[in-house]
Amino acid sequence: AIHLVNNGANRNVTITGLPRKVKSLEVFVTDKERSMKEEKPVKVIDGKATFVLAKTCYTTLLAGNKQTNY
Repeated sequence: AIHLVNNGANRNVTITGLPRKVKSLEVFVTDKERSMKEEKPVKVIDGKATFVLAKTCYTTLLAGNKQTNY
C-alpha cells in the first residue's frame, strides 16, 4: 500500500520503482465528499505509475489481485 496526502491543488504524480509484476494499482480517495471511494485503477508500466492526484485528499494505492483490462 502507498498512502499520499495532497493539501493543495490537483497535481501530476509519477511513482517509480514499483515491482515489475505489479500491472495496476487500485485507487481509493478520501476527502470531504468521498470516504474511501474506489476510483479508476492506475496502470503500471515497467515499474512506473503516472496519474493525477486529486486536490485536498488522502489517497491510498493498493497493488491488489484484481485483473484490469485496458
